[in-house]
Amino acid sequence: MLRLENVTKIYNSLNGEHHQALRNINLSLPEKGMVFVLGKSGSGKTTLLNILGFLDSPSSGNVYLNDEMLIINDKTSDTYRNRYSGFVFQEFYLLENETVEKNIALALQMQNVKDTKTRVNKALDEVGLSGYNKRMPFELSGGEKQRVAIARAIVKNPKIILADEPTGNLDSETGESIFQLLKHLASEKLVLVVTHDRDFAQRYGDRIIEIKDGEVIADNTGDEISPLKEDDNNYEIIKPSFPTGLAFKMGLSNLGKKKAKTILTIFIAILTIFSLAFSQSLISFSAEKALAKTINENDIEYIGIYHNLTQELVTPISEWNYFTHDDYGSSFQDKDLLIKKINNHFVINSKEQLESFGIEFHYATELTDDNVFISDFLLDRNIYYGMQVSEDGENFSRYDETIHSYEWMIGKTVRILNVNRNDYKIAGIIKTGYQNFVDDTFELYKTMQPPYTNEKLYFARQKFLDNYYFNSIYCTENYLKQMVDKIILSGGSKIE
Repeated sequence: MLRLENVTKIYNSLNGEHHQALRNINLSLPEKGMVFVLGKSGSGKTTLLNILGFLDSPSSGNVYLNDEMLIINDKTSDTYRNRYSGFVFQEFYLLENETVEKNIALALQMQNVKDTKTRVNKALDEVGLSGYNKRMPFELSGGEKQRVAIARAIVKNPKIILADEPTGNLDSETGESIFQLLKHLASEKLVLVVTHDRDFAQRYGDRIIEIKDGEVIADNTGDEISPLKEDDNNYEIIKPSFPTGLAFKMGLSNLGKKKAKTILTIFIAILTIFSLAFSQSLISFSAEKALAKTINENDIEYIGIYHNLTQELVTPISEWNYFTHDDYGSSFQDKDLLIKKINNHFVINSKEQLESFGIEFHYATELTDDNVFISDFLLDRNIYYGMQVSEDGENFSRYDETIHSYEWMIGKTVRILNVNRNDYKIAGIIKTGYQNFVDDTFELYKTMQPPYTNEKLYFARQKFLDNYYFNSIYCTENYLKQMVDKIILSGGSKIE
C-alpha cells in the first residue's frame, strides 16, 4: 500500500553543515497490521515516520501510494495528511479549553464534515471512552488523554495511524492498555509505531523494522499480512480547511473562559497600539520643519547656524549682527529654504584649523577672503555634470579630465551652477572618502554601516554625510558675507 523507493533525507544547518538522517531507504508496508520501528535517538526513525505520514518530504527518492508515485510538497502534503494519516504523539496535544467531543470533532471539521456527533461517539466507543463527550482534558488521566488522542486520529477513518512514542509519558500498566488498543485497531488499519521499547514491539508487533544511522539494519516481517485489495486503490482526497466561523467561535469561547487573561491581553494590545503610534510620530518628526515653525510662531529675530560636526570648527553665525530676520523677511518667505541654501558653507580661519580636526587635503594652499576649500565629492559630481573651469576668472571652458587634475585645479575658478549659481576660486580640495557611499553617477547611496568614524569626525547618518560633509565648502567670514550679500541683492533686500 505504502512504499518508499531509495528515499534519502538530508538536513542543512544554518552554518552550512549537512546531516543525512535517512540513507537510501527501501520499504514496502502492508494495508494493515502493527509495524514497529526501533532505533536509538538520532537513528532516523522519527524522520522516517514523518515522511511516511507526509509531515516531511524526502531529499531524494520516491514515495508510492498503491503504486502511484506521490508528489509531496507544501501544497499536497496537507491534503494527504488530512485524508490518509492519523497521528498519535507522545504529548497528547489536546485543546485544554475544549471538551473531549470538540477536540475529536475538530479533525472532522477540517474535512468540512457538518454532522460530527455520530462519528465522534463511535470513535470514543472504539477507544473505550463512551460517555466522555463533555469531559474537559484536565479531568482525564494520562491514559485517558492518550485514548482521546487516538480517537481524534481514527475519527476521520485514515488508512494509516502513525504513533511516535505513544506510551512515553505513561506508566507501564497504562502503556499496556494503549498498545492493546492500537493492536485492536491494527486488525483493520496499518498502525506504525516508533518506540524505544523492544519488549512491547516483540509482544505486539506483526513486523519489526530496526534503523541505525539512517539505514535499515533489520526487517523482521513475521507472518504474512493480508494482501492489498484492489478496491482499496480508490480513496477520496479531501483538501483540509479550517472554517472561519469555527475559528471565530473557538476564539470567543476561549476569551470567555479566561477572563483575567483576556483583560490583560486587551490591555497589552492597547498599550502596544499607543506605543506604535508614538514611535511613528517620532520617526516622522522633521527637525527642519519644527525649526521653521518655531521661527514663524515666536517672531525670532536672530537665526544661529553652525556646523554640528563640532562647535569649535566654525564661528557661530548667531554672533553676526547683520544676519537678522528683518533682512530676510521680504526676500525669503521660506526661511527653512534659506537655511539650507547657506548651510553647506562653513566659516574657518585657516588651513591649519581644518587639519587640527582630522580633515585631510588632496592639495591645498592658504585660505584668503577670495577663495574656498571645496570637497572632492562636490567637485567630482559637478565635473560629472559638466562643470566649467577658468584660469583668469572670466573665460570659462569645460573641464577636461585628460589634462586637468586636482593639483592643476588649485588657484582656478570653477562655475558650479547647482550651489547658489556662484563661481568659486579653489584654494584646496578636501578628502571625504565618498567613494565608499555613492555609485558612479553620484546619485545613489550604497549600503552604509553606521557609525562611520574618521579620526575626530563622527557621522551617524547618511543624510548628514550628504548635506554637511560631502557637499561642504569652507571659507572665511568675509567671503560668506559677500556671498550672502549677492543672494540678498538678487532678492531685493541689502544687508548692511
